[in-house]
Amino acid sequence: MVSGAATTGSIHVAESNESVGFTETSAKAPSRQMRIAVLARDIPKASVLALRRILWAASAWRGDGFKVDFHFVPPPRTRLKRYDALVIFDPTCADDLDCCDSAVELGLALVVDVDLPETVRHGSQSRLAALSVIARNCMALATIATTRSHATSQELAGFLPADVQVLVLGDPPEEIIDTARLVNAFRGDLWGARVRGRVSSLSRRWLSLRSPLAAPWRTLNMARSIPLSWWLTRVPRALVRRLAARLRLTLAEPSRLPPKVERPTAETLQHRVATLPAATANCEVAPPTDGETNARQWTGAVKRALLKAAETSLKGTPRIKVLVLMDLIQDLDVILPIVERMQTDSRFALTVVITDWLDKISPRVSRELLARSLVPLVITKKDAIDGSEPDLSRISAVITACETNHPAHRVPHAVVRRANNRAIPTYTLQHGLENVGLTYFEPYPDHDGPIEMASSTILTWGPVENLPSEASPTTLARCFAVGTPKAPQPSTVELPLHPKIGPIVAVFENLHWERFTDTYREAFIRDLLDVAAARPATTFLLKPHHAGRYLVKNSHLLAHAPANIVLADPTVPPWEPYTASAIIGSVDAVITTPSTVALDAARAICPVAVAGYGIALPIYEPLPILTDACTWLNFIDGVSVASTDLQSRLEEFRMRHVIEGDAVGRILDRIAADARRIGTGKRSGQKV
Repeated sequence: MVSGAATTGSIHVAESNESVGFTETSAKAPSRQMRIAVLARDIPKASVLALRRILWAASAWRGDGFKVDFHFVPPPRTRLKRYDALVIFDPTCADDLDCCDSAVELGLALVVDVDLPETVRHGSQSRLAALSVIARNCMALATIATTRSHATSQELAGFLPADVQVLVLGDPPEEIIDTARLVNAFRGDLWGARVRGRVSSLSRRWLSLRSPLAAPWRTLNMARSIPLSWWLTRVPRALVRRLAARLRLTLAEPSRLPPKVERPTAETLQHRVATLPAATANCEVAPPTDGETNARQWTGAVKRALLKAAETSLKGTPRIKVLVLMDLIQDLDVILPIVERMQTDSRFALTVVITDWLDKISPRVSRELLARSLVPLVITKKDAIDGSEPDLSRISAVITACETNHPAHRVPHAVVRRANNRAIPTYTLQHGLENVGLTYFEPYPDHDGPIEMASSTILTWGPVENLPSEASPTTLARCFAVGTPKAPQPSTVELPLHPKIGPIVAVFENLHWERFTDTYREAFIRDLLDVAAARPATTFLLKPHHAGRYLVKNSHLLAHAPANIVLADPTVPPWEPYTASAIIGSVDAVITTPSTVALDAARAICPVAVAGYGIALPIYEPLPILTDACTWLNFIDGVSVASTDLQSRLEEFRMRHVIEGDAVGRILDRIAADARRIGTGKRSGQKV
């Protein structure tokens, strides 16, 4: 490793008003040759421009005395320990991000070089949006980030942490670089990298859970599910296209290369000063120049990264690899604020996993994640329950939105139990006001015995001492109060309704719940129809539970509903994106069956009442409890006159159940503190 004090060939930074330069003392020879690992996964398929950039930078480093090794696949951790710096060009795969994490943990200087196609760079869309989430996360870890475009550098400087410098290193003119000679000079290195990559990938390829050797039945079932016509038509066509593309590439290769011109020798590149213009924020500009100056800039970038890695003592501070699992439709609302914050927190490396059922039944989940540059890993419920997915080998913490031993939560429960067996900290969130096993204890007909949670930490909305006495001592001992991660004030959205005059009252139902009797359901529907008929100027937006959809499945119960009742069927595309939180911010009042919607509305300062009809609801006090059509009308009329008594009830109800403040920040700090405690215990050899 580089050490500014111990190594006599140390790198010093000389600063002035105009530039930041690198000089090298040479009182003694360095104790050993510094080594750089160059990870360029797509070198065999790279364009001439990309190939020239990679090989030219490598020739500059080698000419300045560095030992340079190429890798087409991320090197294993044991091999990575041999290097002082890792330079990665255009990271695209999850393994690239894992390699960057390992480099940071080992204290290596990390340089990440990215570039965008000209069509994107000059297009109307944001350049940053074209970067993959892998590339963005790798650059957030980097000691120094480099790119060839000034415009791209400005985008990168806006989202990267302040301590990550962005250097613009242009390419020298094509006429002074002989690409063919560069390829010949590194032919042996590239061949060695290809061999190492194929050897190291054998274990991952053939011993993974999806390989034919490890799971022959899975491969057989997949092959049997493919029609014979596919094997007879698609496979031969793919082979022909591959051979034709290879033939065209071979014939066109000579014409793609620029004319041969002598490149600078190694001697001319040694003991030079690489001077870069003054910086603006964390973005430094180095305009394209002649080959010799460009080589000094590449060498200076690596030297600066080495010095910075040594000064900041990155060794021993790896990112916390967090896996977030979602399986239910309502999971997204409580998980999304945590995921958004983790994206911008350099302490965490995030992996989001969703089940194939959730991806199919609620496209909104993937859409919201992709809009935030998060590509979820989709797994099957069966694989999760069987224990084959997701992979927990590199995970430091697991977060679930809802986890119990109830059959509806068997996927997160199975994953959490696997994580507990590996001594991985697990966290589950209070996902509702009446949370089964935590604040709700009525028996379930489809589950025998008590409801229990396996997670090592249960993150609650309100104070732990306010939890019901029915909660078991083992459950209470694992509770940690943080508040609710959901935003208190949902944004106002435009609902897909026809133009109307008058207020909108949102009516939420979860009548599929076993706690409701047929008498309750009949009274709720009857009073809804009667009140809607009595207030024709008011629009009643009926929102069924996103998963239960009782009144969608039993639509005959609304056959004679007045025209001012609008059914927001979540299976209909116009209404699919609208969850309770999205609707509450855009209506004048809320009526709901017993559910968390009551608390969401109270936090949004939206008047809300709960339909009781004989059910004891002490947890919802002091909110208005509706028992007949008359109480419905009294509540709606009270909303129209802006009752101060109702506002005071909302505040009292809200303060009873939720701790105010930054809940997401508390959650992230708790996870980070647990990771530090476990890391300290492992280093000291203590049991944690």
